[in-house]
Amino acid sequence: MDNAAAASTSAAAPPPIRYLTAAEAKAIDEELMSADGGWPLAALMELAGKSVADAIYDMYPPARLQDERVIVLCGKGNNGGDGLVAARHLHYYGYRVTVVCPEQSNQEPHAGLRKQLRALDVMVNMGMPGTSSGVGLIVDAAFGFSFRPPLRAPYDYILKQLLDPSLFGAVPVVSVDVPLGWDVELGPPREEGALVLQPDMLVSLSAPKMCAKRFEGLHYLGGRFIPARMGYKYKLNLPKFEGTDSFVILPPPPPLSEEDLAEEEARVQQIAMEEERKKAEDAAKAEVRRGCRLARSKLLPVSSPCPLPFLPLLL
Repeated sequence: MDNAAAASTSAAAPPPIRYLTAAEAKAIDEELMSADGGWPLAALMELAGKSVADAIYDMYPPARLQDERVIVLCGKGNNGGDGLVAARHLHYYGYRVTVVCPEQSNQEPHAGLRKQLRALDVMVNMGMPGTSSGVGLIVDAAFGFSFRPPLRAPYDYILKQLLDPSLFGAVPVVSVDVPLGWDVELGPPREEGALVLQPDMLVSLSAPKMCAKRFEGLHYLGGRFIPARMGYKYKLNLPKFEGTDSFVILPPPPPLSEEDLAEEEARVQQIAMEEERKKAEDAAKAEVRRGCRLARSKLLPVSSPCPLPFLPLLL
């Protein structure tokens, strides 16, 4: 290829897709569900969850799993709602599905989505199976872009189960939007000795999040509901969805630039400062409560309550 042709090809190349911060992802969701956006949460979940199921069918069709079961891990937030919808569609597509909801929200649309699954005789359990026997795929829809590390119970234990070679360590994992335990912007945990889930496949929704720059597996994009004007506004540079497809396969992310690394380092320092501030606040509150209990034991009748409504004034 001569220089002129190479220059023409380079000029015609589309701009790279944008990777979103947590704040940008939140702003897009809020705009979609605003009075002007017109999207109800349940409708967004339906399209997002179906795109997850469609992407799984593309990569792991039922014949490939040979009648092995699909475990769909769902949190109690919007990401978990996407997982519940995906589980329903996977059932319709011919998979044997079991749903795991360690924390079950009684709010809609989650409560209704679980009822739909039970009406289809899809098991909805609180914990993971005790064995990986007969399990061919795990779908991780525990947390989305609002998650902040570290993982807490029971998800920290579930992560250990997913990585344990004697349990689910050899079972392929498909993560939805943000892999379990990852920071939405920084990616996998960096602490020495930290357990790190490296999913085989990632399905980003709306647009990929910053953490996906650290993902090295097969990357799908679902959630075909972003209006063109919103794409222009946020400079998303989304790829074209063909025909009736609900997903596209994304190319590998570009190498991390010096600017990317500098932003990550600034973010790490910001998180450390926030954690120290929270520890100091928690310690101050604990000290006030301790003093309040001591004062009550010495000065007040046993039945008198500690005046905790005035706690903010003391802080």
